[in-house]
Amino acid sequence: MDTKEESADTLVIVGNGFDLWQGLPTSYKSFEAYYSAHRDGILRRLGIPLRRAREEHGERISFSDVELFYGDPIGAEGSLPPAFWNTFETSLGKLYGQRLNAYFGKHARGLRAMRRSARNAQRILRKAFCDWVSSIALGGEDARYRFPENSVFLNFNYTDTLPVRFHVDRRSEYHVHGTASDPRSIVFGHSAHPEYPLWELKRMNGRFRGLFYLEEILYKTDKHVEDILLELEMYFLFRGVDLGAVKQIYVLGHSFGEADIEYFRHLVLRTQGTEYDPEAHLTKEEREYLDGLDPLEEFNLNLNYAVHGDYRAHGILPDVYPPIIVGDPESERELRLEQAAVRRRFRAEQAARDMEYFTAFAKKYMRRGREAPADAQPQGEQEPPMWHISYYSEEDRLRIEAVMRELGYERYELYPSIDACLAPFRTE
Repeated sequence: MDTKEESADTLVIVGNGFDLWQGLPTSYKSFEAYYSAHRDGILRRLGIPLRRAREEHGERISFSDVELFYGDPIGAEGSLPPAFWNTFETSLGKLYGQRLNAYFGKHARGLRAMRRSARNAQRILRKAFCDWVSSIALGGEDARYRFPENSVFLNFNYTDTLPVRFHVDRRSEYHVHGTASDPRSIVFGHSAHPEYPLWELKRMNGRFRGLFYLEEILYKTDKHVEDILLELEMYFLFRGVDLGAVKQIYVLGHSFGEADIEYFRHLVLRTQGTEYDPEAHLTKEEREYLDGLDPLEEFNLNLNYAVHGDYRAHGILPDVYPPIIVGDPESERELRLEQAAVRRRFRAEQAARDMEYFTAFAKKYMRRGREAPADAQPQGEQEPPMWHISYYSEEDRLRIEAVMRELGYERYELYPSIDACLAPFRTE
């Protein structure tokens, strides 16, 4: 292992705004245009039929399972809400569950149709997204910036912009969500529903089984950030990177969107040598209450959360159950307990997945005849790293500041453009 790998002290985080800054058509608006132009052809290749409906004035319209599942299947059949593409990944975590349940019904035939439609919507979007990413042409222009040699890169994009235009060593770049050159590696989606739905919902049949299928598609369109963070830690380990030794962090063109907050939380804590406590927000009373639950009580909390808690919190099932009353301590406490119970179940599931991942990783590594590296050694106590963050608009700036406040981190500086943020690395 060379010196550069052992002494990385600069972390560069690249978001979609970075590729937009480089003139690449990588906005969700561009994806919307690609989807509209290629949707019917994609359905033909996948063998999925178009759906048809009659509008109020008798005009025939066609739509896919995407429009059905992520739009309003009753009130505006065949159309997506205006904000769907603007916040594409977050939108995948929000469904009109009440109306979908009503549209497909509670009998076996309708429930089978619901599950088939959900799977079709996922297949269509994945095919469209991967084809779009692969279609983005990347020229070889030199960007005239050079990063320090002791840098390591976390790239949230799917393109090869860093090695092609900035001459970054590919071994120093980790693609968080996969690459365009390998469609199977591509990850996109929300981060609001990482836990698998309760099997008991499926066994109850009727509306409860419909709820299971809705939660199942939410689970399958989740990025599963915890799994990706495991792989990221493996990358740091095999590169000999000690996050505790990082002195400077540059965030270029990242919106700090809801779907990626957990990555930043992880990095803020890891660079300070702190472990994340997912129950830190609970009061002593709430923690003791959860610790004293018997299995049946814990199951009931998980069931309540599945039926109404998570959906109210994320706006997925509007006006179905009495809403959480903001400012009412008992009402808010109820939701917090439900959320905490679900997170405990999720962490148990995650621990099992972690073990499976490490076992598979170890077998794969040993087949290559290599020794597992030792843990990166901390390089002594030091001041937490300085974050240098670019923003694009006033809205971006306010959101980034809000996120950093939420993460409890104050050592950062904001720049009104990527050029300003990277001024020290300009070659001419």
